Amino acid sequence: MSAGSRRLASACVLAVVATVACGADDDTADEPTTTVESSAVADPGSGFQIPGYPAFSTPPTMLEVVEERDDTVVVRHQFGQVEIPSDPSRVYAEATTLAPSLLLDLPLVGADDWGEFRELPNADELFDGVDIAPAGETNYERIAALDPDLILTWSSVVFADDPEDAYDRYSQIAPTIVFNDNMYSFWRQASVDLGGALGSDVEDAFAGFDRAVRDACAPAQERIGDETVARLTISGDVIKIHGVGGYYGATPDDLIPAGDTQWFYEYCELVPSSELEDRFDLLNDDDANIEISAEVLPELEADHLIVVVQGDDDEPAILDSPIWASIPAVEAGNVYVLPSVAGYSDDLAIDALDTLGDAVASGGS
Repeated sequence: MSAGSRRLASACVLAVVATVACGADDDTADEPTTTVESSAVADPGSGFQIPGYPAFSTPPTMLEVVEERDDTVVVRHQFGQVEIPSDPSRVYAEATTLAPSLLLDLPLVGADDWGEFRELPNADELFDGVDIAPAGETNYERIAALDPDLILTWSSVVFADDPEDAYDRYSQIAPTIVFNDNMYSFWRQASVDLGGALGSDVEDAFAGFDRAVRDACAPAQERIGDETVARLTISGDVIKIHGVGGYYGATPDDLIPAGDTQWFYEYCELVPSSELEDRFDLLNDDDANIEISAEVLPELEADHLIVVVQGDDDEPAILDSPIWASIPAVEAGNVYVLPSVAGYSDDLAIDALDTLGDAVASGGS
């Protein structure tokens, strides 16, 4: 797959459920008198429904076009209005905004490494010439030295100790957008809204994404078919089982996508084990996953297990234990162990699905 296709096939989602409050208006742009309707398409993932589960909630507006000018466009986001270039040439994308940045093939000059996406097998190709700052506190001086003409952010502002100050510091460097809501779950709507503001061909971008998804999911669909799946995360001695989505208010009306778990069930159309809801009550769990004890493992009923290993230990001891060997899916050779990069918040969906496809094609364990 070419670098361009890889950019079209990028996605940034994980099971992080958070609400964010709107900040005060920004006076960096004059209040315009007209509102321009976005030319973007609707989020193609809106209303997706896993059989037996509620449909995912309609995504919120992540960015609103207010006025189009000669070479700029005024947009409204949660910190007010800002005038941005309609054809930016140097974009800095905070890690949680990489999905729309890559999907729309924006000219990136910098990003940060919160999601450890440099571990991805195609990272050198994707981020060739892009300054990747190490994980940790935002380095505004480093960003300023890149001379961006547009900055895209979300988590580094809304989760900062002082969000207003963080936004102001970004804005002193370049026009800054803080997307309105959870970028882990609503990256697609952010892509739609940003693409509409910049005049991008959003439909074509998503068409490329969909083609790559079909290719990446093919091995899993062929082997697993209609048999049931559960997704685990193992980090040291901690074992978690994941549901299909998360919530703002833990009600069936507020189901939102849950990152890589969503990719497996939505994009690859795998069937979640009924025990996720019936036994573990994950349909109504705020965090979309719960910790379970090792003693529960032999009782798991899923025909197949997708296991993401996180932390420094690539081969946790539980995987070589008698209790692990007694899990029905393990006995059947239907366990697919993926590296930590497949479950991080800022990974690219296609790479996670490719990783799953490779594990499935190798026959499982």
